Amino acid sequence: MARREFKVAVREAAWFRSGGTCEAEGEAYGLPAGIRCDSSLDRGVEYDHILPDGLGGEPTLENCAAVCLPCHRWKTRQEDRPRMDKADRILAKRRKTAGRSYRKMQGPGFPKPRWHVPNITEAQQDHE
Repeated sequence: MARREFKVAVREAAWFRSGGTCEAEGEAYGLPAGIRCDSSLDRGVEYDHILPDGLGGEPTLENCAAVCLPCHRWKTRQEDRPRMDKADRILAKRRKTAGRSYRKMQGPGFPKPRWHVPNITEAQQDHE
């Protein structure tokens, strides 16, 4: 599924809402809970999906945050990618096992070890 980007109108509205400062806030961006970054967005701005697109986040203003480059990079690497990778693994596992019937494994069994100790009847036959 292709990534859904924010429309120009949504990005402009997020920029004006931010007042030119980073909207990153809290632990999702590597900051203490309740603390906002407030860095200037003059050096660059990225529009972050608060709930990642890969996890069902819509490209709407409510799900958009205008953030500085370091905050966006941190959240993507530390928060979003691990969550999306885990979701991908779960989906892949479900697809792999869907419709699969479990049956007993068939094979020759385990080989006898080389140090096989003969039972008593075999030992008695050798002495006779």
